Amino acid sequence: PTLMPGFFARAGMDFPSLGIAKSGPRVSPPPTSLPPGTVSADLPSVADLILRHMAAIRALRAHSRLRDVLDESTHDDLFLLRYVLSAKGDIESAASAARGGIEWRAANADLLARVDELQKEVRTIISTGLLPWRDAKGQPVQFTVPFGKPFESWGRKPDRWHFEAGISNRETAFRICDYLTRESGRLVKLTMVQDASGMALSVLARSRALAANQGKLSKLSEQLYPQLVDTIVITNPPPFLGAIHRIALAVMSERAMAKFRVAYEAEQLAALASLPADRVPQCIGGSRVWDEPWVPIRPDGTLKEDARTRPPSTTTDSGDGGSGEGAQGRASLFRWMARARGRQPELERTTAV
Repeated sequence: PTLMPGFFARAGMDFPSLGIAKSGPRVSPPPTSLPPGTVSADLPSVADLILRHMAAIRALRAHSRLRDVLDESTHDDLFLLRYVLSAKGDIESAASAARGGIEWRAANADLLARVDELQKEVRTIISTGLLPWRDAKGQPVQFTVPFGKPFESWGRKPDRWHFEAGISNRETAFRICDYLTRESGRLVKLTMVQDASGMALSVLARSRALAANQGKLSKLSEQLYPQLVDTIVITNPPPFLGAIHRIALAVMSERAMAKFRVAYEAEQLAALASLPADRVPQCIGGSRVWDEPWVPIRPDGTLKEDARTRPPSTTTDSGDGGSGEGAQGRASLFRWMARARGRQPELERTTAV
């Protein structure tokens, strides 16, 4: 990796001792899904970060909770740096998260070995993948339209499938960011753009188990993927965004929630996601022509289908929170939100949004 060995030599330090130049958890050759681009020199220097946090990194490496699980050939200083940064210097929290991540990976090696295979299946069922270009910082951009396909195509999948799909998405992104970080010497993270087109309260009411699963994945990610996500930008938000925010607060980690931003137009999206204006896809209001089979949005921005699409034999639900099933789903949704927070629902809240 390009980490200025001469700088360390002048400082009287042994460059390989920083752990970055060791045979750490590298990805070689580059991931096949690596989008083209150049990492910006404006991103934080890994060398500078390691120097700045060396005392914490050494304390973490010597921590009693990690002595029996750390392997220098795998858990180098960059590996530990991510936990130090995420825990904001709290060594106890960093040690707990690092041990949890190491043990989980050891126990789920078979799942991690199937990530590439899972990704091929996930894309046929849930509309998610990387943009074929990076953001202005040279960071990969994950684009997801979670409600861009009929509920029946993904909502009936068992919880375990959704859990494994979520891990495969995160692991793929982490491997790419880790590779770019080690090759560039800059701390590369993931930019996420989530298009909420097709979202409806009635669909959310039917997806409570999936929401809980996302909460589980969010909290597990703090152990497995520290310092992975830079920003999460929601575009085409529904009118009931406040309700969605309350759901997310009930199940997601505070650290993940702090990264969320909302874009109501293409210019906002470009600014929040650090995307040059000519790299915002047409399907979400930009000018860049981009249409792949897994993308469920036409170039004009309309959905080919959405989560409310149902077989002809079933009753159509507009999902607008009106009467009938939509209103029942809305009340059920808010009851679930209240249980998730450990308190009883209030009647007013089931009818307020």
